[in-house]
Amino acid sequence: MRTDIELCTHTGIVWGNVHNNNTERWGIMKQQTTKMGILTYVFIATILVAILAATAMPAMAATDGSSTGSFDLGSAAPTVTGVELYDAEHNNTVSTLTPTTEFAVKFTAGDTNTIADIDAITVVIKAQNYAGTTPDVSYNATYQWTASGWALIGPMDTQWTCESESSEPGVMTDMSGDWYLNFKPSEAATCEAHWDITVTAADDGGNTGTNSKLGISMDFYAEISAVDTSYSFGGVTLGESEKQIIGDDQDLDVNVTANGNFKLYSKSDATWLGNGTGDVATVNPNALNSGEIQLCDGKNATFSDGGRVQVASYYWIEDFGNEEGPTAEVGENRGIYQWLSVASTGLRPDKYQGTYYVQILNI
Repeated sequence: MRTDIELCTHTGIVWGNVHNNNTERWGIMKQQTTKMGILTYVFIATILVAILAATAMPAMAATDGSSTGSFDLGSAAPTVTGVELYDAEHNNTVSTLTPTTEFAVKFTAGDTNTIADIDAITVVIKAQNYAGTTPDVSYNATYQWTASGWALIGPMDTQWTCESESSEPGVMTDMSGDWYLNFKPSEAATCEAHWDITVTAADDGGNTGTNSKLGISMDFYAEISAVDTSYSFGGVTLGESEKQIIGDDQDLDVNVTANGNFKLYSKSDATWLGNGTGDVATVNPNALNSGEIQLCDGKNATFSDGGRVQVASYYWIEDFGNEEGPTAEVGENRGIYQWLSVASTGLRPDKYQGTYYVQILNI
């Protein structure tokens, strides 16, 4: 008997041919051949994978590393919104400031860590374009809130005030709240510029938030009072003219306080009365007839620089038409020169008295 086995391996497939006259042995031989084919396939496949793996991943040192990153998240900056100017009662917004009158600055401040994280709030009330390095009573005032409450921090000892109606939020654990600063401007706070209100909130980390209310006008404010409450021309004769006030400086001094540029005006009683005789000296700015007098006033000590004093209404005093303000808060002196001319007839000897009035107005 001849048995020939031919094995052919191709792409993992085995063919088997058995030449035998016994059919059972054919079947057995076929099974074995098939098993051999499977084993051969597996063996070949395993070797192939091992070769591929060795090719793709050669032996080598570590190829990666790591590093730990970190960052510190700081406290968020406070916020300031809704800066507005209110009346003293916190009821209505207003658009104009008036010296010596009480107002309130209202604003809302917030912080993501609650408003308890806010250490200080500064409110600067400043004339536009003011560039001074220290607060000036006419141009700048600074207030500050801390946990102790509100306070004026400059300029001190002036008419700028911090009023008791100033307030803070009632609950400091909220994320935001409303503050009110009640204050009065000085009577010397300039009306020659618009004013800005700037609010800055700061936390303990140095973070700040700020906001402003811009372009608020300031009303004109002025006061005048007589320093020389009386004056005299001394002895005068009928027909005398240009008789000046007697005294060391030969003028009538007035004290003027104003927060802007101003003019000085004057007028006189229409008649001056004789104390003993009751005679009437009529003031006539235009002529000098019997029984009449004329008054002339001015800024300069020269009669020709003066002007006739009116009686029906105020008229501006010569060369006092453009006085620069604001003045000092306590006021400033202005000297007004005055001259008397008397008619040559119509008046009996007596001491005549009348009232001279001075008025201050803005330009």
